[in-house]
Amino acid sequence: MKIILKKLKPNPFKKMINKGNLNETQIKEISGNLDELGLMGAIPIVKIKDNYHLVNSHHRVESLKRKYGEDYKVEVTIHNYNDDQLLRGMVIENLAQRGTDFKEEIENIRTVEQYLNKNNDKLKALRGPRNAFKSKFANKNRFNEATATDVKEWLKLSEEKWSHDTINNIMNIYKKLDSKLLEKVGYVRGGSKENEDQLSFEDARNISRIEGKQEQHKIRKILDETNLDHKGKSKLITAYNNSGEEIKKKVLSKQIDIVDIDYEIDKSKHLKDVGYLVQKQSISDWILEISDKIKEAGRIMDISKINGCNKTQLDLLYRYIKVDFDKYYKPFLNSLIKNMQNKNIREIK
Repeated sequence: MKIILKKLKPNPFKKMINKGNLNETQIKEISGNLDELGLMGAIPIVKIKDNYHLVNSHHRVESLKRKYGEDYKVEVTIHNYNDDQLLRGMVIENLAQRGTDFKEEIENIRTVEQYLNKNNDKLKALRGPRNAFKSKFANKNRFNEATATDVKEWLKLSEEKWSHDTINNIMNIYKKLDSKLLEKVGYVRGGSKENEDQLSFEDARNISRIEGKQEQHKIRKILDETNLDHKGKSKLITAYNNSGEEIKKKVLSKQIDIVDIDYEIDKSKHLKDVGYLVQKQSISDWILEISDKIKEAGRIMDISKINGCNKTQLDLLYRYIKVDFDKYYKPFLNSLIKNMQNKNIREIK
């Protein structure tokens, strides 16, 4: 069957993706290949009441209109699709043909998520046996929201490219990343960027793990200065999220270099442990107080001769020295270590 182009209306769900706008770059690419490759098969459509609607191929139809005019006839195939099939047919083609456009991926994945959220009966039917388990243990509000697993199963996408993790990363980015940063995301795998202001997919995924929106902007700039790849940045984000508020503040104000954050966390933990044992005494006072007792004992392992200082305290002292040796009390600690006999403080690990 043939039909003139001007009778073909957009897929009813097209308005949910990029507000119905088409990609000019793709239209030009298709137009440039029409003479050589032709139409490349019939165009799939559905009939809704008295109107013909595209299932997909919106860019192809627009290219044909511009080249041959709206009265040009094209071969079509009419399908008897329900809403699920109509949306799925469009999204799957979009994801397959525009797999290098991250914004297109966001629009399509988000559209499916919204569709499932609005049609809770479809979401429940999709989950099947999972409902019985989740209804008992899951948060009721979250239970009514589509997950990455739901989106993947509904689209029936191949695992090779569209794994659960890939869809979950995309959903986390558009849900958690600040809108101004989201506008800068370009689909550039491996952390490379086409321009300095562009945010790669991997960097967007990493930064979306930061809870505060303003904090995300600051961390983005700090990470860019490290010149690390996305894997290195991911490790720093994990360490940052696991650090205390004091360390976070120092990282954001650049009092601490983020690449040293593991060191700072380690130091903070050991200082806290030592501080707990010595209560309100300063570290330097505590070391001075026990140093003579250690010297008198001669051998550290003879704990009984070191009044008020047990093996745990000595172990913490060693760890404190190990962590902060180059920055704090170096002259005193050097002297202390040199005076240790046999099994000295460096042996307590």
